[in-house]
Amino acid sequence: MLEELNHVLMLWEILSFYLPAVAAGVIVVVTLLLVCRDRRRRSLALEAPPESRRIAALAESGLVSPEEARRLLAECNALPEVRETAPVPDLPLRLVSAFGRIFGVMKLVLYLGRIGALGILRLMAQSSNYVRGIDAELEDGRLFFALSAFLVLVSVLELAASVRLLRGSLAARNLLVFCWIADFALLMTAYAGYDSLYYALPAAACGIYSLHVLVFRRDAVRRIAARGPEPGRGAKSAVAGIAAAALLFGIFGLPLLNPGLEGMKPVMSLVSTGIGGPAQIRCQKILLIAGTPDAETAEFCSLLAPLLTADAGIPCEIRRFDGPVPLDDHLRELPFMVSRVKCLPGLGGGWSGVSLISPGRGANVTETLGKLLARVRQPIAFRVELLDGRTSAGLNFHGLAVEEGCLSFDGTFVAASGPGARNLSLRNAAPRAARAMRILWEAQREKPTVRLPAAALPEPLPFEPESLPEDFRLCYRGRSIHYGLFAVYRFPAGEPGRDEERVTAFLRPLGFEKEPHSWYDGTLQYRRKDGSAVLLSLRHPVRFRELGTVAEFNQMTVMLRAPRTEWNAAESAAFRARLLADDPRSFANANGLRLLEGDELVAAFDRAVGPELSLEEKLLIFDSVGEAEPQKTLAGRGDALYAEILDGLAAEFNTERFICDLDRLLDIVRGQPERREALERRFPGVFHRVALPEKPDAGGARSSELVIEPGRLAPVHVILETEVPGGGPALEFAFSLVRQSNGRYALRAGSVCRNGITSGKLAEEHYWTLKRESAAGEGRWMTGSSGCGLRRASGGMREPGTLFCGMTVDPGPDRFRFHIVYTDKAEEEE
Repeated sequence: MLEELNHVLMLWEILSFYLPAVAAGVIVVVTLLLVCRDRRRRSLALEAPPESRRIAALAESGLVSPEEARRLLAECNALPEVRETAPVPDLPLRLVSAFGRIFGVMKLVLYLGRIGALGILRLMAQSSNYVRGIDAELEDGRLFFALSAFLVLVSVLELAASVRLLRGSLAARNLLVFCWIADFALLMTAYAGYDSLYYALPAAACGIYSLHVLVFRRDAVRRIAARGPEPGRGAKSAVAGIAAAALLFGIFGLPLLNPGLEGMKPVMSLVSTGIGGPAQIRCQKILLIAGTPDAETAEFCSLLAPLLTADAGIPCEIRRFDGPVPLDDHLRELPFMVSRVKCLPGLGGGWSGVSLISPGRGANVTETLGKLLARVRQPIAFRVELLDGRTSAGLNFHGLAVEEGCLSFDGTFVAASGPGARNLSLRNAAPRAARAMRILWEAQREKPTVRLPAAALPEPLPFEPESLPEDFRLCYRGRSIHYGLFAVYRFPAGEPGRDEERVTAFLRPLGFEKEPHSWYDGTLQYRRKDGSAVLLSLRHPVRFRELGTVAEFNQMTVMLRAPRTEWNAAESAAFRARLLADDPRSFANANGLRLLEGDELVAAFDRAVGPELSLEEKLLIFDSVGEAEPQKTLAGRGDALYAEILDGLAAEFNTERFICDLDRLLDIVRGQPERREALERRFPGVFHRVALPEKPDAGGARSSELVIEPGRLAPVHVILETEVPGGGPALEFAFSLVRQSNGRYALRAGSVCRNGITSGKLAEEHYWTLKRESAAGEGRWMTGSSGCGLRRASGGMREPGTLFCGMTVDPGPDRFRFHIVYTDKAEEEE
């Protein structure tokens, strides 16, 4: 997938980089040829000879009969008269025609290629196989396509007018004047490879010369056509003013009016974000930490900060790579490491295996492509990573349940770049990164949050290796409740094996031992008996590749576990009382209501529960007081809160959140039959029950099918209750399909969430989820894996002790088909 995206981007690069340069080279060659080889072609037309005209006049006047007129015409044998229909085009006019053809062809190829490349990127992004975090569209794709279509039309007209100009067409001359003025207005877009003025100069020079030949030189019209009025002084002044304004607008005005239109380059991004935990500690600001020493990284951070601060009101602080490193509050800040990464050459990936002509000549073609790509400036790329995105910890802070480190963010952003356009590439990539970061910030705000009052954090633990290499650079240092020290070091990447040996050598004396298994991306883990850990990310192509990029710096993350704190009962009670008095909402979100009884619980509940609470907060509070005794104490307050939760669920029925919140509510009310019945009455079309046969089939499996025809394709939510043979509570599977604002669909099957699915893809794929019987038995089940793929026989998913549920969708009749298979564990073991 990533190789295919890389190939499309490289196609864009070659078109943008080489075509304007090729056009400039062709201009030089054609100009020399026209000057040295002065060949002119006359525009001639054949007319009837004078003798034929006189005989025709005699016949019309009646002096001769028609038969005599025909005989005279046959006997005179007069040759036709040759007339020049247009002046012989001189050298300047032929140069203007050549310039129009050259740039017309260049623009036609450039923008048809760009439209094709972007179309492929969009198809990839919208395909169900590419929807997970791949965003390869422009900031304003509709504007890009509209402008590209306009330029393609202008190019076709310019080509036709350049040919007709040498045949004496004044309409072609007027059309060329219009085309060049339009090209001036879009100069930095239409002609400039990577929007560099270096590429725009040949186009501007040819345009100015063409306007001089077509409008401003003496006898401009008479040199084109035999007849036609010469433009007056006023007309020339108007053309000169419009052309000058268009040229200035194309160079300076267009970037100011619409910076997103300035480059019309795709910004490819691969972003993975996550947010977990029942409640989040409210963060106060974002730290943008430069993880590489280059100037582009510093500039990228300086562009990100105002986008986050001005547009979203997020406090930001920038840390330079070589700046001081203070001790930060890791509990209330979001530290993002911003690093410049290197794009791997397209030839090093999929191009090396492509044979474009024949097996015998494919290597030569590939080598030629490699040379072409080597001359193209590599796209500029950055990686933005939330530093504590790999770890999370549930904490008991003075008896309150709080979560630390439940946010994750990992994004790679690639923008086309080139000579003189580094700042433009940064401006193109920064909004995409800021938008992704803002989504995470806002998602945390939407979650139940806890605003902890200022409390003394533990003293930072020392991390003092005896042989820390000199090239290790400390970039971040913080502390929190869970971490006595959270530090991040960066150092230049070398050979993977040697870098690993260096780090292992100075970590072993500190008590850290390497874990046998690494992360999915090759990140190594070192652990110590006290729970402290070190993560080592070696940034090499063989271990870490995202969108065809590789970092030039390794990263070592040191996480020293804070010593376990034994809270004093009186101190903890005072802390909770202060939090309840200052912020009852945070107290309730931290599961504090479960610690109260009697009148204290009623008073705290009345203060915490209000109309401003989100549905997720209401679910959290209802869960903390859902047991029988608190409900009895709260009298009717619990029922009122439950009714509000049902109203909130009904309000989000058409959204993707409905099935998630419903699934959570089902867990909360498990064992409360009255509330479960109220839930089923409120949403009658959601709950379905299926029973499996008592006896297995010949293959040792019990299977059943359920077909649902709700009369619509979306929204459809299904809670499928399956009765397992042998008794025990029914197992539940959750499925959901909703229509998104872009006309596509979002589907959830167990833990699988798919977005941007077309109705055609719905019909092609098979979605499944399963539950696995616990080894401990006693009717316990664990949630297993979920997935999707092309439709296939569900028998391939049969495993001992596994309950499998698959779903297929038939969009035509709006039919949902569920297939449930259970293979008894005891029978398999026999």
